[in-house]
Amino acid sequence: MKEYLDFKRETNPRANANFLSVITFFFTRQIFKKGVVRGIYERDIYEVLDGYKSGNLGERMEEEWKKAKEKKLPIIVCLFKMFGLEYMAYGIIVFLVKTVLMVVKPLSVGKMISYFDPNKAEKMEREEALFYAFIFLFSTFCWTLFMHNQMFYIHQFVLKIKIALSGLIYRKSLRLSTASTLKFTSGHAITLITKDVQCFNAAPQYAHDLWIGVIHVGVMTYIIYLQIGVSAFAGVGFLVLLIPVQALLGKVAAKLRIKTATMTDKRLKLTQEVLNAIKVVKVYTLENSFMKSLEQIRRKEVIKLKHVFYIRFVALTIGNLCAKISLCLCIVFYTALGKHINAEQAFVVWTSFGTLRAVLTIHLPMGFNLIADMMAAVKRITKFMHAEEVNDLKTCSEKKEPLVNLEKVSVDAGFEKTVLKDVTLKFKSGLNVVTGSVGSGKSFLLKLLLNEISAKTGVVDVVGEVSYASQEPWLFPETVKQNIIFYKPYDADRYQEVVRVCALRKDISMLPERDSTFLIDKGLNLSKGQQARVNLARAVYHDADIYLFDDSLSAVDAHVSGYIFDECIRKFLKDKICVFVTQNHSFLKFAQQVIVLDDGRVEYAGSFDEMPKINLTISDSVDDKIDENTINDSNKTIESKKQEIKEKDDAYEDNALLKVFNSTEKIPNPSTKLYHELQAEGKVPWETYKKYFLFGGGIPTFIVLFIIYSSAQITMSWSDTFIRGWVDIEPKLAKLEANNLTNTTEFEELSHKHTYMLNEYIILVLAAVTTNLVKLFIYFAYNANIGRNLHNTIMSKLLAAPMLFFDIHLSGSILNKFSRDLSIVDEMIPFHLLQCIRVALNLVGAAAVISTINWRLLLPSIVLFVFLYLMRILYLKAGRGVQRLEGATRNPVVGHMNASIEGLLTIRSNKAQNFMKNVFDERQDIYNSATYMGLATSRALGLFADITTFMFLVMIICYFFFIARGEFAGNVGLAITQSFMLTGVLQWGICHWAELETKMTNVQRLLEYESIESEADSENHPKEWPNKGKIEFRKVSLRYKPDGNKVLDDVNFTVEPQQKIGIVGRTGAGKSSIIAVIFKLYEVEGQILIDDVDITNVSNEDVRNSISIIPQDPILFSGTLRDNVDPKGKSTDADIWDALEKVEMKSTISNLKNGIDTEIPEGGSNFSTGQRQLICFARAILKHNKILVLDEATANMDPQTDALIQKIVKSRFEDCTVLTIAHRLSSVMNADKIMVIDSGRVIEYDDPNVLKANSDSLFHRMLKRAGLI
Repeated sequence: MKEYLDFKRETNPRANANFLSVITFFFTRQIFKKGVVRGIYERDIYEVLDGYKSGNLGERMEEEWKKAKEKKLPIIVCLFKMFGLEYMAYGIIVFLVKTVLMVVKPLSVGKMISYFDPNKAEKMEREEALFYAFIFLFSTFCWTLFMHNQMFYIHQFVLKIKIALSGLIYRKSLRLSTASTLKFTSGHAITLITKDVQCFNAAPQYAHDLWIGVIHVGVMTYIIYLQIGVSAFAGVGFLVLLIPVQALLGKVAAKLRIKTATMTDKRLKLTQEVLNAIKVVKVYTLENSFMKSLEQIRRKEVIKLKHVFYIRFVALTIGNLCAKISLCLCIVFYTALGKHINAEQAFVVWTSFGTLRAVLTIHLPMGFNLIADMMAAVKRITKFMHAEEVNDLKTCSEKKEPLVNLEKVSVDAGFEKTVLKDVTLKFKSGLNVVTGSVGSGKSFLLKLLLNEISAKTGVVDVVGEVSYASQEPWLFPETVKQNIIFYKPYDADRYQEVVRVCALRKDISMLPERDSTFLIDKGLNLSKGQQARVNLARAVYHDADIYLFDDSLSAVDAHVSGYIFDECIRKFLKDKICVFVTQNHSFLKFAQQVIVLDDGRVEYAGSFDEMPKINLTISDSVDDKIDENTINDSNKTIESKKQEIKEKDDAYEDNALLKVFNSTEKIPNPSTKLYHELQAEGKVPWETYKKYFLFGGGIPTFIVLFIIYSSAQITMSWSDTFIRGWVDIEPKLAKLEANNLTNTTEFEELSHKHTYMLNEYIILVLAAVTTNLVKLFIYFAYNANIGRNLHNTIMSKLLAAPMLFFDIHLSGSILNKFSRDLSIVDEMIPFHLLQCIRVALNLVGAAAVISTINWRLLLPSIVLFVFLYLMRILYLKAGRGVQRLEGATRNPVVGHMNASIEGLLTIRSNKAQNFMKNVFDERQDIYNSATYMGLATSRALGLFADITTFMFLVMIICYFFFIARGEFAGNVGLAITQSFMLTGVLQWGICHWAELETKMTNVQRLLEYESIESEADSENHPKEWPNKGKIEFRKVSLRYKPDGNKVLDDVNFTVEPQQKIGIVGRTGAGKSSIIAVIFKLYEVEGQILIDDVDITNVSNEDVRNSISIIPQDPILFSGTLRDNVDPKGKSTDADIWDALEKVEMKSTISNLKNGIDTEIPEGGSNFSTGQRQLICFARAILKHNKILVLDEATANMDPQTDALIQKIVKSRFEDCTVLTIAHRLSSVMNADKIMVIDSGRVIEYDDPNVLKANSDSLFHRMLKRAGLI
């Protein structure tokens, strides 16, 4: 399964890097070099490192989970067993190194500053001061080197955890039972791997900080105690008291986080439903309805997310500001005891409180919050892992010969009724045809044989390999060839024969890259008939003993259906047990056994010849008098037409993408298709930032934010200058008191200044607390507006996009934008932006404070900033490319997860779980390798930036030692501490600045949808139109690009009011294209008139609302049955029940507990395909339009239901114009006219009897091939 990897990836340089290269991140040089020279592309992703392979980690995690599940242990225990020893060793090393360095730094800086204190009794020698300076600088350098390496290590460690969990979640998804998929949809699973697993990003790092932090609090408290005695406990005690408060806030935030995740799940689920049924959404004009629903869900989601941020950052801000209050309390208490603090004591205490602040206000509360988030995610993942699974197939026979036996089997599907009742069957070798009315239990019978549902009573005995083809084609993003052979070994002879018997040879030859053509989601670049045949070919290629076909030919026209039935079902599989569910009763005569189901019971099981006529009412339109001679004649006709099938069948694909590429272009190779979003290059334009900020409320809101932030920074910086004046006054007061000079004017002036400064400091601290809290509330309200407005804007543009957009874009990529990209906009960008604003203001504040000491100190600061800015530019050239790689390589992972859950029955019936796991692991390996590149380059930038700022600190210290001699200790201490803070702030800021820009690529990706051209529309809204139902095509041609082939070619016809028109033709002939242009889904050349009004001059909404349609795919949306029958809420209950009664669904619905308010799961899976089609028909009845379109509406119905529909059409829509597209020719024989479409042209258009009588007509030949004449 590596066909899409047409090149060998380079080995990751980390694998062969030496120790020095690893700790300095020198091994990343090639990535930076490529980024500067030519940019980063998908081919630059290295081969995944051995320790990070998804397959290995996923399998290990699954084994641990099996053991834990047996012992009823939580999933966190599995992680500890896999990574616990390594994690504890890491924690011990971090504790030892941090403890040593955090003690050395404040003590050495205090000793160094005391050298500049003129009031110190014992003058320190210059050499001793330089020694302490060296110790301070050396410990700072060691801390820099260690910090970045330990952060890189923990990020690698977390990556392994995320890989293991993602692999576990995917493996579980392959085992979900049918009932579980109703509760845990693909959207839920995608949320688990895109959001919940991401909650492990920082929690493991901060978890160690909890216990290490507690010890460090004790160590730093002791150091402060050594300096100022018991006064230390006043400040430290105040900080410690905040811990339970912050922990409580963390728990509240975690609960809100769960509620937020629930709303996110709900939004993604609805988004996925809309994307999967976008054509239905458009023809029913449901865009506004779904937009309102999505806006409401999004508003609730954003409000809850805003509250989470309020609580978290209020906790962090209070802690940060209370550190200043604590310092103030220490000074007040120390002064109240009649003591005076010197420069060494002051700056040791100040530096120590800086460490305490980080521990108590960042590490501990952040740790509580992140661990709470992680545990909430663990809870959601664990709940998913405990979902019901399918059971292993058990047989009650030891026979080796293939067999399928059921004895007194009853099945309760859990939907308030038993769907199979006392079924006893023995399936014979050869063809077993299963038929029956809609809802009789045919599909449930196949699910029972597939072991997808369990028997309530009785014995199910299935022996042999099973292969299955679903009614709804399931194709996944891969090549045509891979979709057919799936995971089986390639057998060229069998493959070619399967392609032939499934009538795919000509189709494949017409594809741009033949069977190497890449299929997008659900195979949408193929016609419906082609999808069905590829889906069938997959099942047939599997050399099984038992074949189960769930009405797999219903989407194929009669001509091709007859060919496939004869060549594939009857001949190719003649020696197999073949269970063929169908509504086409013309196939019954060929069966070794006919099984008729009615209301879950076996009405009849035996040969066709012996079947009592009363057991099955075959529609009069189907020739039930076909004898063997007629059959043989039909077979001869099929044989004589084989060459015609090979040459012409389905050569006229009417799908957008295929037509586009067949003209002048080639479908990109698979890897390009998988990672097609990599082409956006270069710097994120300012326009992206401008639009982002405007989504929050525009310039006025931004100005208010700027004023509040500036005020907060002024109060913070102003309060920092307090320590300088304080340490200069304190020694003088102490000296005067020691000499008993307290009555002098100098003492009074100093005492007054002393009191004034203390009061001023208290006021500034309180002002800082107030302004910082206010700015947070405004900031997150601003960002909430951005998230809500951005989502609503791009969603509205998406819903207004033309159908061609959805034809050529992977739904997985679209969904990824609304999951991962929007998650980054909601959570990561606000955080990075907040840090950038904070750092910028801190930089200005620190520079202003330093400039008050000596303006010359600004020069190295400016040089440093310029150097770091250039470094940022260098990083971004590589960082942007790596960031885009991460986003683009994520899409195939999400898309594969989505496709897998949608095709579970097919995957499991083919025993393809291992194959699909391998595909998932390979795609996740590529994503993980890109992620590893991002982690390495990010840490390299941080280390290089910190080393640069370390050199800046060296220059500042050298300046005071060798140039600016004679400075007071207060000035020196303030300059060094501010410079030290500046260096930390700069590297922090540069990392967040770079990270902000890379994350803004997600905004850029989202804003790409803002530029989607909306469907061509008109503002004209004619009243009471149409009132007749006349349809006229005048020289209508359709092509999907200006130089592309014509899908419809100069089509001309007129449908008079109230006429019933049958539209027939081969698969891909252009039938569905005619319907699509009537609904204005594509722009055309020529004119289409309804009641003599050119629909180009009528709004899309009016055109689509004026036409009722029964689509080929019966789509039901999650919600209530009422919402599905009457999506716009315009009908009364009586009207809804009346419509249901007319489609004979009233009794079925009334037996449900909640009636029309019954909840419908995603896809309407609590109803059979036929029942869903009838509900869609009821939906159309309520519209009361003059034009009705039946697009293969009865393809999935039995003849009785088909006859019912025909009766309803004749009675209910007698005064309406009806267009019926049909593969089943018998269903349109009573039409007023038949329209035969071929190669996008109207070949014949006349009374069906006239065409039938004309032996030269194409319609006559079609009837003959179908055995109807």
